[in-house]
Amino acid sequence: MSINTKDGDSPELTGRLEAVTVLPHGSRPVPDDVARTRGRLITDILKANQFMLVEHKAVEVCRLTLGLEHGRVLWQVSCDEEVLRRHLMSMSGVRKIIKDYNLICDQYQKAVQGARAQQVEAIDMGRRGVHNEGAEALQQRLAHVMAMDFETARRLFALICTL
Repeated sequence: MSINTKDGDSPELTGRLEAVTVLPHGSRPVPDDVARTRGRLITDILKANQFMLVEHKAVEVCRLTLGLEHGRVLWQVSCDEEVLRRHLMSMSGVRKIIKDYNLICDQYQKAVQGARAQQVEAIDMGRRGVHNEGAEALQQRLAHVMAMDFETARRLFALICTL
């Protein structure tokens, strides 16, 4: 398996995700804007992604379920109704990036509604940088379990931020 970079796709990643599901967390309903964001991210992931389990390289199509469990991110990958891998990823190491990303996304939304174009562009540049940092951290944290192309990692990072 090669290292996945934002410069291009790894030719060794032959698998893909055919479905992504986010498990509910707690008893409160998900706010409409979060539900819309999740839907958009999942749609984008399913349009184009490269994804592979390290232990199951021959599996070409699988389903991913994400959720929170005991303060960790649950990554459950299945194929043909069989769970192939269940991994709980600690939030340490990505918690600060998630916090920064959510904060800058809030700033961006506020700026779009009334700031000058230059200010919006500056905030968006910062948002993209933090987004890339989160995707890279995700790839590194999961490298022993699963591999994905950079764009898939970016979208999955953003999806995790909605948990």
